[in-house]
Amino acid sequence: MEKCPESGDDSRLDDAKQSYLTALYFSGDYDNPAYQDKIKNYTHELEKKIGERNYPYPWVATRFRITQGDILFSRYYCIEERLGNEDGYSSYKFKKKNEKEKVERKDLVQMYRKYIEACNYKACYNELSFEAGLRVLRRRIEMLPDRGSLDILRDVFENIWKEGEQLQKKKEERKGILEIIRMRSLVLQYEEE
Repeated sequence: MEKCPESGDDSRLDDAKQSYLTALYFSGDYDNPAYQDKIKNYTHELEKKIGERNYPYPWVATRFRITQGDILFSRYYCIEERLGNEDGYSSYKFKKKNEKEKVERKDLVQMYRKYIEACNYKACYNELSFEAGLRVLRRRIEMLPDRGSLDILRDVFENIWKEGEQLQKKKEERKGILEIIRMRSLVLQYEEE
């Protein structure tokens, strides 16, 4: 990271900061007190830049937002079991980390906002990237283990989606995500019965 400012290429420095935060998350050290000053500084710097209109590096913004969403997701949910099928593929079933702990609405809204903003940044890049962003959002919805969380998403989804300048044109995709939310809720209802 020390070499990035010498290159004069801001994208390299922003990407390095984003990659550092992502690496801490995947290593399990994101909550380690030894890294909190860097996390706070890098997050603040990236938030400030990404918040500017026409931020020129949508790939950095996308990865940063997805990591932020994953951090919030991981605070409340974990893998319960790995499920195999006859095709040799496996999937995962998720659960709340602590069944007695209430998932905070504000945290869920923030988590959804991060994933939806990532879709907006992906749409700035190209259609293929946008589809990749939608896959992340779809997958996170499919991983939600409770209907209460889905109800909150259903309540806030359209307003967050409409905030994305690039997403306002994506009406069919918006309808598709709403249908996925509805279907996931029905699946969970069926599993509860």
